[in-house]
Amino acid sequence: MADQLDIVFLTAGAEPGKDGVGDYVRQVGGALAARGYAVGWLAWRDSGVSEPKGRIDHGIVQLRLSAASTELARRERAVEWWQSHRPTVLSWQLTPYGFHPRGWVGGLGNWFRHLAGPAKVQLMAHEIWLGAKRESTPRERIAGQGQWHSWRRMIRTLRPDWVHTQASPYQYLLKSLGVQAELLPLCGNIPLYPSPPRDDPHFRVGFFGSLYEPWDEKALFADLQRLSSHLNRPVKLMAAGRLGAAGEARWQRWQQERPHGWPLERCARHDPASISRYLQQLDLGLTTNPVALLEKSGSFIAMQEHGLRVRVLRDDVSFPRWRPARELSPHLCRPGEDIVRWWDASEPPPRVSRLPQAADAYQRLIEEARR
Repeated sequence: MADQLDIVFLTAGAEPGKDGVGDYVRQVGGALAARGYAVGWLAWRDSGVSEPKGRIDHGIVQLRLSAASTELARRERAVEWWQSHRPTVLSWQLTPYGFHPRGWVGGLGNWFRHLAGPAKVQLMAHEIWLGAKRESTPRERIAGQGQWHSWRRMIRTLRPDWVHTQASPYQYLLKSLGVQAELLPLCGNIPLYPSPPRDDPHFRVGFFGSLYEPWDEKALFADLQRLSSHLNRPVKLMAAGRLGAAGEARWQRWQQERPHGWPLERCARHDPASISRYLQQLDLGLTTNPVALLEKSGSFIAMQEHGLRVRVLRDDVSFPRWRPARELSPHLCRPGEDIVRWWDASEPPPRVSRLPQAADAYQRLIEEARR
């Protein structure tokens, strides 16, 4: 019989650098392990392995189940692993399409409740059903109706002891299921590493991660050119991470066109230390995540933790009857805002990781479950 685990994180995948929720769990779970807690990690439909794979990852007892396996095979292996560890808390880090190709999670609620047995269950909703946005297409709304009913069934059968989400619009929408979710703010997936002093006279602006469409590059470049003239510093346009298909196409075109004659530079390495040093060399971060969903953007939060002011390039997502209850950050410049005036009036945020606060939240769950 293996040692009992205090908490098991349940995710869809665990491939480093390719699964944002997995990278989040690696950070939080590793922090809990460093505090002396016994932490487990069950990856349910992992496309990064072809067969079950167990290992110790950042002090976490990990089992990755292959997406290529049958549902029955995954369940049998999961039961065997779970019973050998007898966890105190199951933390389901839910991304619907990660657990089902159509985002239907209704049947999983009852099964994971059965797997958990006497353990306490937390549901952390990183994503929700389709069709909730005001801008959703008719096709998305139709698909979303089925997903919403599957969520209702999942909540009813899972009977979670705690429900959390990181985004206030999702907190509001979960009320339609009769769920009073609490906010559990994300931490960035990139730890703070030592970085050499900046020695580049350019005003360095940069992207990190996927560039989501649509957004107006002409408006951005005009704003950056105005800010460059105001500061008397030439712009250098930079990027790190995987930009996505549309982002890579834009980057290749910029390399040929050289907007305003600016130099371009790409961070070649994807390891956390290199990304951390890249972020600390920037003067201004750029994000194509919409304003309404910045709370769930790991790249935006990583920029903030690394002391960056951020220019947000999209504000095209909204939710019926939802209004933000608080200002997200004084360190971001919204679309349409005068970037020169904002820059002069703002200050960089402190370089502080949110990881200790995130780990505190999960530690409280463990201690509550022990009582």
